[in-house]
Amino acid sequence: MKTEKEKELIKKTVLPSGVRVITENLPYLHSVAFGIFFNHGARDESPQEQGIAHLLEHMFFKGTTKRSAKEISIFAESKGTIIDGFTSKESTGIYARFLAENFSPIAELACEIVSSPALAENELTKEKMVIAEEIKSNQEDPEDQMLNLLFRALYEPHPMGNSVTGTIETLMTFKRETLYNYYKTNYSKTNAIVVGVGEISHEELCAKIEKELVLNSSPSFNSRNKPEAKTPTYQIENRKELTQVYVAMAKPVFSFQDERRYALSVLNTALGGGVSSRLFQRLREEEGLVYTIASFVDLFFDSGVLGIYFITDYKKFSQGVTACLDEISKLRKERFTKEEFATALNLTKSSILLGLENPSSRMMRLAKNEILLNRIITIEETLAAYNRLTVDAVNELLPLVLPDNCFFMSCVGPLQEKDLEPFF
Repeated sequence: MKTEKEKELIKKTVLPSGVRVITENLPYLHSVAFGIFFNHGARDESPQEQGIAHLLEHMFFKGTTKRSAKEISIFAESKGTIIDGFTSKESTGIYARFLAENFSPIAELACEIVSSPALAENELTKEKMVIAEEIKSNQEDPEDQMLNLLFRALYEPHPMGNSVTGTIETLMTFKRETLYNYYKTNYSKTNAIVVGVGEISHEELCAKIEKELVLNSSPSFNSRNKPEAKTPTYQIENRKELTQVYVAMAKPVFSFQDERRYALSVLNTALGGGVSSRLFQRLREEEGLVYTIASFVDLFFDSGVLGIYFITDYKKFSQGVTACLDEISKLRKERFTKEEFATALNLTKSSILLGLENPSSRMMRLAKNEILLNRIITIEETLAAYNRLTVDAVNELLPLVLPDNCFFMSCVGPLQEKDLEPFF
């Protein structure tokens, strides 16, 4: 439930156009974090469209019907503004951070960028070359490629297994007409969410968006196909030039819409989210196998992932995987202690609260909750959910999210398939 104070600070309005506007007024700030988000991402692409949402996000900044790409950059920076974009598996958007006094011109610029992209042929040709270099950089970065391969193992052939950037092959097929039609079909008023956090007037933002954000009136949301359950498998990329191996292991879990996400977050922290965690203590402190070891949780609209990754000398690959599996087996038998739970709970809550000192983090949080849950979740509601947790609630998840030692895996390094076969 919202507190009376939060009811004053956080407001949400669905405009007559269908655009959702959310603000959190923080009058003690002199700046605004502002974003225009679309409930559409890489998972919504067909096989032939892989990477098109990411390309469109790039093209938003390559000129509008009124300004060139250079003019956009100069205008934004002349106002002391940092403006950028992102594409994820389930959403796309642009965001900016600026002084409150520049609200009007920057909000208008952001609306112009997404309302009237020029999608000029010459800019499109150049930007495809830029993204091709981005794809190659991601593929050559062992850690990025490790995660790309992990999601491929987990989800392929579902589009959740595709890289957000797509492939160079699909990228080079996109024509202006294809990009324009994709934009008009998927980036609609009812798919749009505008969020502003900082020294900002809700009423002023609503008026500005209603006037300046001109989008198509396509249906708000195409149905999504839920990923099907798969038998654990692996993806490997042999890199003979490396001396280390980059290893990721994961289990499918429930989605962001499941209330057990709070318990899972604490479980993740206790498993591998801090220096006192089980995996950090075992692999780094006790056995000296790794420098980097961590666990993570990624929750989506209709699925989720609990994962582990570590980096070690390729000769210690088997020892590292075995240590992880052994520690997880012990955990299933021993369960987390009350002391471990208390430590992980405090660390999890502190991480959330410390992050909220950044208005951009608050903006992203509001946008994510609206996209995935279609509602506002206040800080008080979040903390209350964590405070209701018990060690039993966390331990009850263990047989569900870590029922056995059969993990999806990905590896990048000087390994061969025979090195992974003992774990499958």
